[in-house]
Amino acid sequence: MQTEISEKALKRQICKTLNEDGFSELAFGLMLGIMAIFFFDHSHGWALPISVGIIAAFLELLRKKFTYPRVGYARFAELKGPGKYLIMAVIVIPLAAILMVLLSIDRLGWLLPPYAGAVLAGSALYRAVSYGAGVDYFFAVLYLAGGSIGFALVLAGIDPGKAVAYQFWGVSAALVPVGMIKLVRFVQKYPRLSEEVYDA
Repeated sequence: MQTEISEKALKRQICKTLNEDGFSELAFGLMLGIMAIFFFDHSHGWALPISVGIIAAFLELLRKKFTYPRVGYARFAELKGPGKYLIMAVIVIPLAAILMVLLSIDRLGWLLPPYAGAVLAGSALYRAVSYGAGVDYFFAVLYLAGGSIGFALVLAGIDPGKAVAYQFWGVSAALVPVGMIKLVRFVQKYPRLSEEVYDA
């Protein structure tokens, strides 16, 4: 029992350290910003696969270059599998799919912004509970606020798709600076390991 608790605590600490680099916020912010292009103008279907690909490729590539050489690659090997695709599989794809369904049903268009805000807030709360990162509680409030603003835009006569686009761009504008600040602090806190330590 003690071993199980210790393993859970260790994994939680590893995840928390890994997410100090700010790349999750940067990748998620860029993803939402690009995804918003599709919701603003449905002719830009290319925005969806590119936005989802950012989570799978952009995040891991940056961590290989900046994160692992500072905190160690071996420690995070077990997180490299399903953990890397958690956001994409559990949040991003269902979010995009259901938003498109709601968008195609005129009478349900008003649900787009609050639904998007609730799903994103749920993902932030999951991260907050799993990793113990207080900033994710802030993001949960931010996502809910974005959903409320998007809903207000729909009530004001703005097309639901465009309202979601504005909502996503607003959230992206908050996520990217936070990610940049966390990245600067991460680089200052964790100097790059020697090649011998990193390759071990």
